[in-house]
Amino acid sequence: MEQHLRTKLIETAHAMRRDILDMSLRCGAMGAHLGGSMSCVEILAVLYGAVMHLDPADSLSDERDRFIMSKAHSSMAHYAALRQADFSPRRIYRAQWSAASFCSSIRR
Repeated sequence: MEQHLRTKLIETAHAMRRDILDMSLRCGAMGAHLGGSMSCVEILAVLYGAVMHLDPADSLSDERDRFIMSKAHSSMAHYAALRQADFSPRRIYRAQWSAASFCSSIRR
């Protein structure tokens, strides 16, 4: 792997970890599963950053790769990967993960 790509993937993984921490803080007292999300950050950073064929501008293309994450306790990592790959703008991501919206709707 060339050094430039390696550096980019490391930076992406760090940004994903910051996003995951931000999402977990936004869940407030509802809590969040940090372990599952943090454990797969590098895998998702490499998949979304170097392996999968994706184009946020053409997300409905038949030629794109698809990824299904069945480990629900890692959903924050998947959301962070989507955000870092430009599939989810920061303003939408921040609104989704406020304690008053998404987190409170899944934990009652």
